[in-house]
Amino acid sequence: MPKRRHLSPLPIFDEQALIAFLKANDFKPVHAMTIWHALAHGKIHSLAEIKNLDNVPKKLVPMLEAKFALTTSTVQKVQHAKDQQTTKLLIQLQDGSNIETVLMHFGNNNADDDSSTTSASSPPREDGNGKNRANEGPGARETKIRTGGEEKKNKNKKKKKKHNTNRRSTLCVSSQVGCRMGCKFCATGTMGLRGHLLSGEIIEQLYHARQHSLNPVRNVVFMGMGEPLDNFDSVLAAVTAMSDPRRFGLAPSRITVSTVGVSCCYH
Repeated sequence: MPKRRHLSPLPIFDEQALIAFLKANDFKPVHAMTIWHALAHGKIHSLAEIKNLDNVPKKLVPMLEAKFALTTSTVQKVQHAKDQQTTKLLIQLQDGSNIETVLMHFGNNNADDDSSTTSASSPPREDGNGKNRANEGPGARETKIRTGGEEKKNKNKKKKKKHNTNRRSTLCVSSQVGCRMGCKFCATGTMGLRGHLLSGEIIEQLYHARQHSLNPVRNVVFMGMGEPLDNFDSVLAAVTAMSDPRRFGLAPSRITVSTVGVSCCYH
């Protein structure tokens, strides 16, 4: 069994730790969701700014600052691939251990460029009156003989600005320091298991990644260091936070947990 990791201060994103702290000090657990929502949506960027949140007791703020940290981990190195398709983050944990998380970027940066050009090899077309029709598309004449309502509808469609929704990033996160599964094809398997990540440490990877991603993070895959189901409780709590609309709001269908198979956790 790996040595149990004790963090001080604790991650503010760790649900179990923050809820237990609030209850022990006679504060309502609902304050936790207010804080997480503000942090995840960029409304505040430090624990000190919690005092600016409505409905959160001011006397709670110094108590949180003494017990918790916005992030218990730090980004030591950011490495962008030359083709800008991947970004690797080397993250140092509070106890000095290092983990990696990787961003994979997808989408055409020029997808919103919808301008059309006329081929130089194609001569300009003329209608029966000798007018140049080079800028008219194949269906231009058909559009003109449609009813007025249809023509107006087509005109409105052209006015709509096309937004590039194809750009996105997928984040690959770690769930453990090392791994005990010993897969021969995996470098992490040669390390052995050195410790489980707290749910807050897993969530911090998403928090860090969103600050360094070239695109919005739309997907999360648990395919980094560690066997996710060997750290089931922390992974479950992290997935819950990531998919909670009040926190990070990722679609549940866009979070993938990859496992070699730990049958005790399949229930």
